[in-house]
Parts: sequence; C-alpha cells; structure tokens
Amino acid sequence: MIPVTLTFASPLTRGFSVFLDAFIEKLDPYVNEVIASPERVEEIVKRLVEDHSLLSLMLVASIEVISRYRVNPREIIIKVVGSFEELREKVSKCSISDLNALDTFIEHDVWKLEMIIENPETFFRTLYGFMKDFPQDFAEYVKDYFAGWLLVIAIDKVANCNKIKELMGILRKYAEDLDAYTTTFQLLMGKQREDLNIEISCKDEKCLQEALRS
Repeated sequence: MIPVTLTFASPLTRGFSVFLDAFIEKLDPYVNEVIASPERVEEIVKRLVEDHSLLSLMLVASIEVISRYRVNPREIIIKVVGSFEELREKVSKCSISDLNALDTFIEHDVWKLEMIIENPETFFRTLYGFMKDFPQDFAEYVKDYFAGWLLVIAIDKVANCNKIKELMGILRKYAEDLDAYTTTFQLLMGKQREDLNIEISCKDEKCLQEALRS
C-alpha cells in the first residue's frame, strides 16, 4: 500500500500532476463527509475502498510523485514531515496539547516511505505475506489506515477549533491501532522500533536532513 500522506508533501498541490489533481478532486467529497460526520468515518472508508477509480488515481499519482524524486528520494520524506509540522502547529493553536495521534500517523507513513525507498522488495513481500496469512487483520489495517488518513486531511482542511478537537478525538483511536501495526510490520521485517531513523520531534528541515542521513 503506497503511503497516502504524499498528498501532504509540498509542492504536491494542484497543478503538480494531472493525476494528483484528479485524485484530489475525487477525494474531496469523502473528506467533506468526514468533516460533517466524523463518527461515520468507517462507513465512509468502506465506500472509499470500493471506489476503484479513486484508488487507481491514488496509486498512479503516488508512483508519479515518488518517481519525480528519484534523484534524491529522501527529499520527499523531508517535505512530507515538514508539511505535517505545519499541521501540528495549526492544531496546537486550538489549545490541543496532546499531538501524539498526529505524530503516530506520520511516523507510520514515514516508516513506510523509508522502506519503499531503501528496501522495497522486502517491504512489499512482508506486506503481501501479512495480507495472505492474516486477511482479517489486513482488512482491519486498511480500515484503520484510511480512517486515520481521512481524519488527518479533514483536520488540515477545517479552520474551526471545535471541529478540529472533535476530529482529533476520533483520530486517537485509529492512531493507537496504527502504532501497533507499525511495530508488527517492523518485527515481521526484522526491524525493531528503535531502528527508526526519522525523528518526528524534528521541527526544522536541517534536523530532518540530519536524521535522514543517520
């Protein structure tokens, strides 16, 4: 599964790619539904994963984005995490001090991006093995992943602090589940959590670049 937080990476905005533009346009109604009724996020995810045209656009757009950074692929991680730091600042301005849910979600996706860049064969073999051997668990992972992703995009889109607090409250449940999946995938790949070399606590690009080189 391609990390979908690529949609947060600057300059990954409208005009970057025809596929990305089409993907964002098709995704928008799902995000608006989550904003209106965040408690229905799992029902919305169920329809989203059955939207084959949207998933196809997501796959092609994600591959195109990654290919544009093929000379320095780690730069995409810096851009993704940098965009999330801006989102963290926005949320903190709503008097929300517990940002662990956002950090956990980006940690999960940054780890996947690292694996795709550094060890794609092992990563996708592990993911396929998990899907084949534990189909119910994989289905739960897909649900939790897309639910968290839609909630994060919804948080990024809205300005009302009360709505942000509501969305953050629901995000916490899915972030906790994703944290467990991160550990599971790392163990399956023979990696321990402390081996992660991306520190989400980095607050500037220089710190991130140093972490990526370590």
